[in-house]
Amino acid sequence: NPSQRNRIGTGYRYLCALAKWRMITLHYNQLALHIGNQEDSLAFSDRPIYEGIPASATPASILSLFSSPASFVKTDNSSGLLESLKALFFPIQAAGGVVVDSANNLLFIHRLGKWDLPKGKMEITEQPLETAIREIQEETGVTELQNQGKLTTSWHIYPLDEAWILKETHWFLFSCEQDVELKPQIEESIDKVQWISSADVSVPLTNTYENIRMVIQQALIRLPLFR
Repeated sequence: NPSQRNRIGTGYRYLCALAKWRMITLHYNQLALHIGNQEDSLAFSDRPIYEGIPASATPASILSLFSSPASFVKTDNSSGLLESLKALFFPIQAAGGVVVDSANNLLFIHRLGKWDLPKGKMEITEQPLETAIREIQEETGVTELQNQGKLTTSWHIYPLDEAWILKETHWFLFSCEQDVELKPQIEESIDKVQWISSADVSVPLTNTYENIRMVIQQALIRLPLFR
């Protein structure tokens, strides 16, 4: 499918910019809003570019910035702007992971008709890495995880009841040499857990969420570094 291949290729080009410049990216309804400086913005010259965010911003005005598959907000203080956004939304902390076995297969879950990665909300007493390990074990049945380091952080905006949520998810990369029975967590609407070869990862990437696609692509870049 040419349109699907083009979408994956476009996502990969943006990923390379993210990896190089470490921009902040927010996701909403399969759209992306990138936050970075003047140099970062050069990769988005054909996309809507906004000069910062006004102090009078509201959740509705922020959502209006998601006007194309990838828009850009230019600022000299990305972290400060992110803190301002957190004040406009209800923040939630979460963590998850990309798990890779010795044959370079990646661990996916299938939930609500889409391919996804194991992840979940942090408990009050947990650190992000603890949450990632617990969620992987609960949702997939995979244990004996070897942490290969922090992968990235994603931000996702979505409505919940009367509030707008800004979920910050900390992603880690894990290796796993153990051959265990995969056990989908049915009560979390997970109907399948599956190892998928890194060579075939384009298949789940065509039926997943934009933020998950970018996390997976980040992991693919890292794979040769710990083998």
